[in-house]
Amino acid sequence: MTSDTKRQPFHASCVVIGERGVLIRGVSGSGKSTLARLLVARATQNGMFARLIGDDRVYVTESHGRLIARGHPAIAGRMEVRGVGIVETEFEQACIIRLVVDCSKQVRLRSPDEEDRLVTIQGVWLPRIETSAAEGNLVLSILG
Repeated sequence: MTSDTKRQPFHASCVVIGERGVLIRGVSGSGKSTLARLLVARATQNGMFARLIGDDRVYVTESHGRLIARGHPAIAGRMEVRGVGIVETEFEQACIIRLVVDCSKQVRLRSPDEEDRLVTIQGVWLPRIETSAAEGNLVLSILG
């Protein structure tokens, strides 16, 4: 059992595709929600299970060497769509994070250095990529 004192809040979105959670981080306006919606839509079109875990606020907890993501209960099943407002969507309560995506408006064109390909959160090392909201296919190809 993990205590709430180890629960770390993130200004992030999170989706689950198949059995793999994707934590999408970035500054406000960087496209986190857009990328989350895109990933769920494209994965679903490809016949994969895909759902929102949380949008805007995600809690992450380490448990037995894995990171578990949960959306904030006050906004569960809700996403912000710029120019539209808050919309309801299907969601899951939790997932195991398998990939961290840092969403950026301007992605560096060079190949990432080895140290840029991993990130540690609460002592757990995870693969990391930097991309823009328009690159949903790249994220899906990494998840296989």
